[in-house]
Amino acid sequence: MEFDLKFEQLAGNDRCSFIVHFMRGEQWLYDVLFYTAIFKKQVAVPEHMKRVDDLMQTIECANLFTGTEQAVAHDFFRADKAIQAAAVFTQLSEIAGCEILKYKHWLNTAFEFLIPNLALLKSQYEISQRFYLPDRLGYRLQSNSIQSAKK
Repeated sequence: MEFDLKFEQLAGNDRCSFIVHFMRGEQWLYDVLFYTAIFKKQVAVPEHMKRVDDLMQTIECANLFTGTEQAVAHDFFRADKAIQAAAVFTQLSEIAGCEILKYKHWLNTAFEFLIPNLALLKSQYEISQRFYLPDRLGYRLQSNSIQSAKK
């Protein structure tokens, strides 16, 4: 079994994220395999796109097509949001250079595969580095405590 712990911190208008990846190791302990640090700059939206950007912020793309309890309990609300989203997405498709808005609002959502030039946009707005711990001798998580695996 594997899982991640994520911590995010705002740095001005930018965002720093830290993700620690755990994997079940020996004696039912969880070993840290690696951690990732990500710095994501705020996306600068051109003036002519601000109206559609504001509309996209009201849609909450990350929650639009998920099976969260809140969304399932409010199916009518979800249908209404989907109709609203379709109208905004139609407006979005009519804007030249709209990939910046798709990147800003669709990254890490079910729509991410629709973002053109995603790798290029990530290289412009994100700095990411993964740090591996050699031989899984980093730290272990056991019963609400973290211990050094090196002795």
